[in-house]
Amino acid sequence: MRDQDITMGIGLVLLSVMGVGFSIQLPNDDFGLSPGFYPTFLFACLGVCGLILVWQGWRRSEKVPLPSFLNKRLLTIIVLLFSYIFLLQLIHFRAATFLFVLFTMYFLGTRKPVLLILVPASSTFIIYWLFVYVFKTAIV
Repeated sequence: MRDQDITMGIGLVLLSVMGVGFSIQLPNDDFGLSPGFYPTFLFACLGVCGLILVWQGWRRSEKVPLPSFLNKRLLTIIVLLFSYIFLLQLIHFRAATFLFVLFTMYFLGTRKPVLLILVPASSTFIIYWLFVYVFKTAIV
């Protein structure tokens, strides 16, 4: 796990640095939180998690080789993500998000009908509510 933790931690830190760099370039508002506050905060948290992962990797003594990154699960998730992005252009955010979460959960092994309905529905509702009513952004 040592090499995996260090490599993934460094990757998360680099991703967070890029994300913070792009997020702080978003325009500032004169009132309330700026549009870049939330992404900057999330990327900063991601960076902290990456640093913790690197630190834990240095502390471990056993070495495990890095796994192959091109496996069936990863490629399927990437296809689902691109399908979600495409769907957002065709149908409403709520429907696309519900379908994305539903198919991703099914692919990852969830088979209980109650979970396959409740989790996508509640996730979609919470995300929509946060962005429309808390962050005051328009979701089309």
